[in-house]
Amino acid sequence: KFVTDEESPLWWGLLLAVAYLVVQMVYVIIDNNVAMGMMGLGLRIRSSMISAICRKLLVLRLDALASFSTGKLNNLITTDVDKARRAIRYLHYLIISPIKLVISLYSLHSLVGVSVFIGLAWMAVVILLNQVTMHLQSKLEDRQQTKTDERVRKATEAISAIQVIKCYAWEEPATEKVEEARRAELLAMWRLYCLYTVSECLWSSVVPVVTAVMFASYSLLNPEEPLTAATAFTAIALLGMVQEPLFAIPGVLNVVIEALVASRRLERLLVLPEAQL
Repeated sequence: KFVTDEESPLWWGLLLAVAYLVVQMVYVIIDNNVAMGMMGLGLRIRSSMISAICRKLLVLRLDALASFSTGKLNNLITTDVDKARRAIRYLHYLIISPIKLVISLYSLHSLVGVSVFIGLAWMAVVILLNQVTMHLQSKLEDRQQTKTDERVRKATEAISAIQVIKCYAWEEPATEKVEEARRAELLAMWRLYCLYTVSECLWSSVVPVVTAVMFASYSLLNPEEPLTAATAFTAIALLGMVQEPLFAIPGVLNVVIEALVASRRLERLLVLPEAQL
């Protein structure tokens, strides 16, 4: 309105520019402080989980410990614990992103009216499909971690018995077993990342599809008010604000799914019976 209204005073435009700058500076300061706090919290939780695992291994009964190989324990301490840390690091985006999304959509509704809801139909479809992909990702993530444990177990056994393997010239059979486990792991990883790609493609298609449908519906519903350059570029800028939380949400959900799978693996260790000291 300031650009199109010739009677607007100059000081009002300067005030808007300064207010926009101040808001952006405050946002950057708050966002970076929250990120630092969540990173520190994640590191403390990671240290606590490693301490809990080490303490559990010291008091675990031998028959219970036999169900966990050295490679699986290494994965628990390194990979699974680190996934929990990453989930804590990005968890606040699940609160911030929906708020930014609601504000951006409200601004779009004020600009183009009900056309924004017609354009958001594709977003609703993507959200419904995301429920299916999340369920599949959880299963594939668990399967991939199982294959990784098997590969690490076989590699650890081969390294531990390397003298016997060299003595009896069993290098090729031992190598074949490790390579077979690695191929199974790579296949599981390929399926998981193919699903990640499908999920990212669905979320990436939201902004262009919504933009095309929204502009088309606006032109059809408002033939007496043609789509101007000011309205179009403002709507595109607001859709750009919608794009950031839309891209953040699937990434954070993937990290949370990985953390949930890791927590179930850690739980299987922590609930094992302890020795009576």
